[in-house]
Amino acid sequence: MNKQSIRWLVLFCVLIGAFYCLDQSAWFHQAILSNLSRLNANVAAWTLSFLGLHVEAANGTVITASGRFEIAESCTGSFVFMMYAAAILPFPTPWKSRLSGLLLGLITLLLINLFRTSLIILAASRFPQSLWTFHIIIGQIIVIAGMLTVFLWWIKNNQQNHQPSFLKNNRAILRTLALFCIGYLCGYWLYRIFLDSSFGLLIKGLIESHSLWIMSALNDIFSRNHPLRFSFQQIRLVEGCLSSPVVVVFVAVVFAWPTLWWKRGATILLGFVPFFYGYHLFRAILVSVTLGIQPAVSGLMGVVAALGLGWFALHIIIPFLTHRISGSPLLSYNPDQVISTMTGLQVFIWLSLVGTTPGMGRAEKWIAGLLGILAALTGLIGVVFLIETFQLAPHKGFLKAAVILLPFVVYYLWCFPPGAFRSSHRSYFGGVGSDGNRPSGVRSGPP
Repeated sequence: MNKQSIRWLVLFCVLIGAFYCLDQSAWFHQAILSNLSRLNANVAAWTLSFLGLHVEAANGTVITASGRFEIAESCTGSFVFMMYAAAILPFPTPWKSRLSGLLLGLITLLLINLFRTSLIILAASRFPQSLWTFHIIIGQIIVIAGMLTVFLWWIKNNQQNHQPSFLKNNRAILRTLALFCIGYLCGYWLYRIFLDSSFGLLIKGLIESHSLWIMSALNDIFSRNHPLRFSFQQIRLVEGCLSSPVVVVFVAVVFAWPTLWWKRGATILLGFVPFFYGYHLFRAILVSVTLGIQPAVSGLMGVVAALGLGWFALHIIIPFLTHRISGSPLLSYNPDQVISTMTGLQVFIWLSLVGTTPGMGRAEKWIAGLLGILAALTGLIGVVFLIETFQLAPHKGFLKAAVILLPFVVYYLWCFPPGAFRSSHRSYFGGVGSDGNRPSGVRSGPP
């Protein structure tokens, strides 16, 4: 159980980091969150109309007689579901149970978020001064406690043999959730007092100075070798950063912890400041890295696509071709598994190059990426056909070099066609201008 717990915790943290990068990406905001915020506004307006309110929805904004309420992209609950998914996916239970847990969590979150949004608009339209209370305190605890309830219920029904003792009793679960809500409300009140105190201002200043020092050091390191790709942004802890419920959740979780009360009190007193410092320092660095390295999302998508296509090539394409040509499910020549990993490696290189090209639109990147994937699959089919048909055995060094260098060569020829080389190579090697646009030699569309 200890090994399983450690494995789950490590995978949970890895998934949280990956999901955070995805949640901060421009593509995710444009393709998912903007549409989700509009859907939230439309459904909330439709729901409130049944209560007799005269409301309208337009572009993610609910318009009432007393004002306009914009459903921000951060209020769609996307990252809450990602945290829930990060806890479900690595859990040691059959995949059928994990998928059912994800579906249950998604439906629950949509319903809870609809209730929260409608409640905030209903209360704030009548009592405008209550917006902050319902939005920051009551709304957040509704979403967090609701998703925590679903998660605990899912564990209770899927881990009968290996679950914490308090999950085996429904009364104990309700008691834990009640203590969590009480701890959240009290923790938020104490948190605001801490932020306004001189000690809280001192810790905040330390976080800002230490994060700026780390960002400066990272810029010095990476700017020497990657002057066009890396630029870690310096950020400041504004009020919105400090209103994050994560620190309050720490207090609420410890308060609901089924142990002796003196242990809970000691953990909160001794662990609050280190947790506050560590969380906001890590968040500041992560936000800076996310803002400075936009290709991180492209690299993540490249890894996922490469692994999926690599598996497809190894287990589907290669056995099918070799069986058709030579009657054997295995390649007659595959030094160091070069051919087996050919598609995955080339797809990752190509998607990473395309995703980091400055000045290229999202649609252009998608088209170029799909064309590169098709080219990689076509190249694999051609290599397997030639090797199996003519019994070729090229030198493995030559084969490895060809597999790795081919995406770079195609990318270079795509950016710099031979006819445009003379007029573009000087501006390219001169670097990107101060306006951030791509070099004049880089084409604006796919080949």
